[in-house]
Amino acid sequence: MKRTFVIFMGLFLLTACGGRATTNTAVPTLLPTAALTTDVDATVVAAVAATATTQAGIDMAIETAVSATATALPTPLPVETTEYVTMTEEELAALIDTAVSEAIAATESTAAEVSSATSDTAVTTTEVQTITVYVSGAEEAIALAEEAIDAYYALYGDLAAEAVAELSAIEAELATLNENVATINETLVTINDTLNAGLTLAEDTITQLETAAATALATVDGYQAQVDAWQQQVATAVSARQQSLDMMQPVNVAADLPATLTQVQSYANTMASAFADGTVSQAEMQMLLQAGVDSAASLQANGGPAMQSVAQNITTLNKQLASGQFTQAQTSLAGLQAQLPDLAASAGITLPGAGITLPSGDNLPSGSNLPSGSNRPGGNLPGRP
Repeated sequence: MKRTFVIFMGLFLLTACGGRATTNTAVPTLLPTAALTTDVDATVVAAVAATATTQAGIDMAIETAVSATATALPTPLPVETTEYVTMTEEELAALIDTAVSEAIAATESTAAEVSSATSDTAVTTTEVQTITVYVSGAEEAIALAEEAIDAYYALYGDLAAEAVAELSAIEAELATLNENVATINETLVTINDTLNAGLTLAEDTITQLETAAATALATVDGYQAQVDAWQQQVATAVSARQQSLDMMQPVNVAADLPATLTQVQSYANTMASAFADGTVSQAEMQMLLQAGVDSAASLQANGGPAMQSVAQNITTLNKQLASGQFTQAQTSLAGLQAQLPDLAASAGITLPGAGITLPSGDNLPSGSNLPSGSNRPGGNLPGRP
């Protein structure tokens, strides 16, 4: 714009001064006034057109830069809420670890862009637009991490008290990080409004942006190690349950086949009741694992060759339960419930009651059924609805 203006002024002065700038003694041929006016007008029009073209190019460059920035940013992939219930406890813990890692990376990228933009003690509209793209990415990553944590609370919150306590601390840090990013965004809005109004940006406002970014960086410092440690804690808890199951011995072996089938039916009904809310508590876990060991031992003792596969199915079901593979365990349980009537009929036995059916998909803790706020373990944390 400045270059165009200088060119225009040069043309104007040159035209206004005629031939006085030259040492040539020849008398210049003067153009008619009408022709001179037309020439100047054409020059002005050309200058304006060139300026408009230049500005359009600048606008296009801004849009291209912001678009390229958005494309370059890693976009966290959202997880369908119905997929959470298909994950094992360790898989969901790994997802939380990954989601938090993405939130940390997005926040660090945002802070880096802020640092780059303010390094010359000034912030341009283009820089505001670029940082805003990074802020949006950080907000999305944080939201996905929060959603995954909610799913863990819903599915496994009653099972591992220590893991839940540590996860609550992780969630509190995530809420703080969310507030930090929101502060960056609010400052960007203020800066953008100031620039759009054609006003000079106050130094204090730039300092506020730098401070907000620095605070966000301080929040994520050491955060990844905290989440990694929690994931390892979950893996250790799952391994401990598996080892406890391996060491369990039967304490109640049925005396005959009718008692055995009644025992197996009771085991299946008890597990179905435990899964009615989509999760299993620690007390329910211990009771079910022992009942499964007893039922398998009774089938081995009284079921004969035809029922040994059922005993093995119960053993597999118990291992799935101990491993936090709740969806797989419910599938195995449904298969066991379907087998029981035929087993009883083949033995000439009528089992009491029709049994308890597993909850339907609508009753599983997914989507809108996931707890939030004070309704989930960990309490009503700040910055969360």
